[in-house]
Amino acid sequence: MCKKYKLEPGMEIRDVNLQGLDLKGIDLSNAVLNNVNLMRSDLSEANLEGAKIINSNLNEVNLSKVKANYVNFYQSSLIKAQFWGASLEYSIMDNVNAYYTNFDNTNISYSKFRYSNFMYSSFYRTIGKEWDAIRNNFDNARFNFADLESTIFLKSNFNEASFFNVNLEKVDLSYTNITLTTFRNCNMKNTVLPSPGMILLANWGGYDSDDISMLMKLDASAHPEPEKFDKWALGEGCPYTNVNFNRAALFLENRNYWNSKKDFPTLWEAVYIIMKKYCPSWNYLLERDKNESRINSTKM
Repeated sequence: MCKKYKLEPGMEIRDVNLQGLDLKGIDLSNAVLNNVNLMRSDLSEANLEGAKIINSNLNEVNLSKVKANYVNFYQSSLIKAQFWGASLEYSIMDNVNAYYTNFDNTNISYSKFRYSNFMYSSFYRTIGKEWDAIRNNFDNARFNFADLESTIFLKSNFNEASFFNVNLEKVDLSYTNITLTTFRNCNMKNTVLPSPGMILLANWGGYDSDDISMLMKLDASAHPEPEKFDKWALGEGCPYTNVNFNRAALFLENRNYWNSKKDFPTLWEAVYIIMKKYCPSWNYLLERDKNESRINSTKM
């Protein structure tokens, strides 16, 4: 098969079935592969630099330790592909299907992954500086120990994704969905977060009794019948039964922490308390505190 199609640098082929081949270490730099089936082939340690792999099937392909800088994977299927240890700088993955794909220990800096599906994919210890990753589906993806400084995630979905010990400095999370997304020990210096309401739908830590009490009051403040929370605390049904919208914040509620005499917090007050306690690296709070302190000292 390889001799027939002369797999070599700069080649151009389309509509070819190369499924299940051992192509380890092959040089396909600057090649053009259009609508090629490479499913379950071994391309580990291959040189793909500058190649265009368009509308092709790379499902379950072994791409570990490949040199794939400047590669364009436009509209290809990469389901369960293995990119472990690969170099993907300046690569393009627009409109691709890459769920359950392994990007662990890869370098995807300066690349463009847009309008694509990376559901359940893993980016463990990935380096992704200035990564353009807008409008992607990262549902249940894992970014643990990754370095994603200055990445743009605009309008992406991170439902139930996890970020443990991740560098998110200068990352843009504007208009993202971070519902049930877990953040732990992340660097969020100069990070742009989504709306205050969305921030409180993420998982920032194991909230203590004071946090839970405050967040329950926040829920009540956004409820058409806040008195139902008093009745719920005494053993009656959930206040959200027959209410056609969701809670203001996500946390594990506890009747024992309800305090009817406690003031309703504003949305900003709740965000401030949670973020200052569980994500102190978000320096926006520190800068606001400094500014307010400076203003107050001037007034005195």
